[in-house]
Amino acid sequence: MSNSCSHGQQQKAVAKARRFSLKLKGVIKPEMRDMVRNSLGDGIAMKNVDGALHSFAKGFGIDLEDSISRRSVGRINREGGVAAGIQVGYEFNKANACTLSNDGTTNKHINYESQHIMMNVPTYAPGSNPDAPLSHEVPPAQRFLGIRSAVNHTSETQLQGWKDTIDSYFSMYNASPFGDEDPLDVRDFARAATGMSTDHAEDQKKQFRLFEEWKSLCEREKRGEEALRSASLDDDVYAILWEEIERNIMEAGGDMGWEALSADEKQKREAEAYRRACVRIGQEKIDAMTPEQRRYIELFLWGGCCMHKEMNSIKGGSARMTAFWKEHGLVGPIKLLNKDNRAAAASGDGATKSRVTEAAQGGAIKLCSLAGAVFAHKDKKKGQQDFIRMLKEKRTFTNMEQNVYDALSDIPTLTELCVLILYSQAISHPYMRDVRGVAFVNLLDLGAKHKEVIDFLDLLLRDRQLLLSPSASYETGSLDGKPWERPEAIYAVQRLAPKLPHLEGALIAFLEGARDTWVRFTSEFAEGGKIATASASKKCCTFMKPTNDANEGALGAYHIDVRNKPRLSVEQHSAHKMYQRNDTSSFMKMCFTPAHHKSIMHQVRDQEAAHLPAQSREKQVAAWERVEEQKHAGDAKRKQRAENKAAKEGPVVRVIDLPGLLVKPPIVSILMGHLNWYRAQGDTSIPKNTSLNRKGLVLDALVAAVERYNMLELEAASAEVAEGAQIEVEADAMQGIEDDFSESKAGDY
Repeated sequence: MSNSCSHGQQQKAVAKARRFSLKLKGVIKPEMRDMVRNSLGDGIAMKNVDGALHSFAKGFGIDLEDSISRRSVGRINREGGVAAGIQVGYEFNKANACTLSNDGTTNKHINYESQHIMMNVPTYAPGSNPDAPLSHEVPPAQRFLGIRSAVNHTSETQLQGWKDTIDSYFSMYNASPFGDEDPLDVRDFARAATGMSTDHAEDQKKQFRLFEEWKSLCEREKRGEEALRSASLDDDVYAILWEEIERNIMEAGGDMGWEALSADEKQKREAEAYRRACVRIGQEKIDAMTPEQRRYIELFLWGGCCMHKEMNSIKGGSARMTAFWKEHGLVGPIKLLNKDNRAAAASGDGATKSRVTEAAQGGAIKLCSLAGAVFAHKDKKKGQQDFIRMLKEKRTFTNMEQNVYDALSDIPTLTELCVLILYSQAISHPYMRDVRGVAFVNLLDLGAKHKEVIDFLDLLLRDRQLLLSPSASYETGSLDGKPWERPEAIYAVQRLAPKLPHLEGALIAFLEGARDTWVRFTSEFAEGGKIATASASKKCCTFMKPTNDANEGALGAYHIDVRNKPRLSVEQHSAHKMYQRNDTSSFMKMCFTPAHHKSIMHQVRDQEAAHLPAQSREKQVAAWERVEEQKHAGDAKRKQRAENKAAKEGPVVRVIDLPGLLVKPPIVSILMGHLNWYRAQGDTSIPKNTSLNRKGLVLDALVAAVERYNMLELEAASAEVAEGAQIEVEADAMQGIEDDFSESKAGDY
């Protein structure tokens, strides 16, 4: 009996040990929430997380109690995003400086912006102390700030995106127990920013300038506030305050006008007056600094993505190589017409064929684009991929495939392809190996590397045989002196070189265009510029990665994620990507208490109640409506201008009696009306109105337009007569043919 009881107790103990609960007092445990977020990062769909956890537990012989609903999984994911936002604030509070990078894309005509910052961060390894002073010998860490939708891609909207992003994360931090001890101000982020890395588009450079202005304004505001909060105030400070108070009263229309304002309006104007006073006081404090102190607080450097530098050098070289054929009167690469243009060129007259051919593209760049679409299309349902022509049903080329085949047999196109190969092996691959190969290289330290690229291009221009000689070696023909990336490509060029009479000329043109582009796209490293004159310590606290790959990759990952999960919101995507990439799990394990976990749960509930995705969609719709209104207003203005112009220039009608018009020319407005009629018929040879500043010039242009139009009418009439005659001949020929098919039977064939 005793043994039986003991055995039963053992079974109960084993069964109890095998049971594991996901919840504690009805609330999912923090470690289970972490497991859910990690599961999402590993690619498990939200609706499948609960089933996956139970399957894993069953495999390990564990009876998992309770369950996690799809809604709870979504909330847990957003909690990870809030924790990642708190982490950004926590780490920023310990860092002295940070640098920024961003990029944008569109998906279904909606703009999306990706953002990253780099700063020194604590370590969260087991046994470490995250509150210990940060070591500046360790390279800064990159933190992903997520992806946000934007109503447009203007520089002003991008700057506002930075403000909104940081404001949201600092608000999360301030609402947590961390913020109770040391709250953060968005203006401190602007003051701490020391650099920005973007691509080379003008809107990105403008964004940098706008951010720099905002940084300066925040610096003045904060220093003014610090002066006002100090124990002793100078007489100058009192004077500024009184001036702003008097300005408020005068703008309101005097004392009576001020008293007539509502309490909210008074408070708003007083806050604005206080801000203006802070800016003025702060400016005085900055003016009193030494030049070195001012340079330190004003430090904000811009660097362009190295990948875009190299890419644009190819565009510059290709443009110069395209011009090379015309400049030397040579036959250039064949034009690669699309299907519709090829049909138009085949059926049209000589002028149509010439116009269509002139507008078409050709050359190595176009060939590579078409070849990519045929052999390795990014949409795996398109293109031929590994399929071969002889396995087709009709075994014929499509128009695109025919273009690729023809171009590969065209000597000028092959010449351009060889030039691209030589440049890629000599410059592109060695350069990108240097900027991407080292784990932690500062973009600001690459000035010497870019000078080396330009000097090496000069060397190749002086001695082209470094690349063209049959004995060309990577030791002298490559930028870094290391083996060719694709030696078989170099050997192929050497085999083809004797058949390409203009290879050297095309190479010279390409290298010249590439060199000019390198000079233009490395202007931030110019001698005497901000980067060149920055000290080593300033460059160290302005660490930026050489390329913008992180943002490019984040946007690409979003495209793939939303394609595989069409219902996934950008907020959910950003939450789990930030949690995963920023190692937020380690941060939470090291720094979070039950109070912090409770805080992020409350914040997620508040976000759900605020309906943030709906607010974002409403902003987008409102922006589209504003654009539509602006376009309608523009249309109305253009219509009014056209009506005014028509009233001024006279009726738009065809010239009926040209001899009579020449005998007694009407006034200029009537002549311009006639001229506009011929413009409307598609005559592009008529000069612009700005060049027709005398009546004689207008009359000459009109006569030429009439003659051209009459000639076209005559040619069209002659073609119609010839076609009618051909039809009659064919009808006469058919009269002698007897049609006896109606008397035939199926068995006769």
